[in-house]
Amino acid sequence: MSGLDSLICRDEMNLPTDIQGLLLTIIETGVLRIRSFLLNDKVAASIVEADHIHNLPTIMV
Repeated sequence: MSGLDSLICRDEMNLPTDIQGLLLTIIETGVLRIRSFLLNDKVAASIVEADHIHNLPTIMV
């Protein structure tokens, strides 16, 4: 097993279709916000936004 394989979560999240769409919208918005923050030299804000997205799996369980 490579180093990356150990980081990949193999558990599936069986979410209703409407929740899946909402989750994708949240992630998309967050990534766009990170890009905007970085383009405007707002590194601290981009770190906060990335942390929110990073924490999504934890709060979804």
